Amino acid sequence: MRQCGVCGTQAGENTRFCPTCGSEMRSELESVDAGEDAPYESAERVKFCTQCGAVLDPGNRFCGACGAGVWEGARSAIPSGHSFLDDPVTMSTLCHLSAFASFFMPLGNIVGPLVIWLLRKDVLPSVDKHGKAALNFNISIAIYAAIGMAVSVALMLVVIGFLLIFVVIAVVFVLWLVATVIASVKAGNGEFWDYPLSIRFLR
Repeated sequence: MRQCGVCGTQAGENTRFCPTCGSEMRSELESVDAGEDAPYESAERVKFCTQCGAVLDPGNRFCGACGAGVWEGARSAIPSGHSFLDDPVTMSTLCHLSAFASFFMPLGNIVGPLVIWLLRKDVLPSVDKHGKAALNFNISIAIYAAIGMAVSVALMLVVIGFLLIFVVIAVVFVLWLVATVIASVKAGNGEFWDYPLSIRFLR
């Protein structure tokens, strides 16, 4: 018998890759107890995928619908030995919440999500997805704001330009604020929300 060194699934001697998680299989002599070394190994599995909501069969470590890794630890307490940086839900939520860095620094709404995305995109697939969505939306918002301001300045030759510039700022800010809050709440619930009016610079 051969055993997966990641999830512990057992299979025949001729099996090279785990049918549960896709990792390389080991012989029984090479097998190790994943225990605390595998993220969320000891936690209870969720019944629904945190990424797409598909129902999971008992014992599933990866969603059959979208391929995302799913553990109860991703939604509740983080197992000992792991920090919040290993929690896909927390880091996905931070991809969106970090946009509020714009209150403290210029272009913080782009820099914040960019830092989180670059930090964990290669480790947590959900962060790659949420990070790209947050970046696409915030870059789009910056472009819309720039266009609106340019049009407003051009119209300042007439009185309406002064009024329009405040309308543009208010509309863009409200859209950005509401969309960012909704995306953050959805991510905190293990869901993905597609931003409206977002240009897909990153796919």
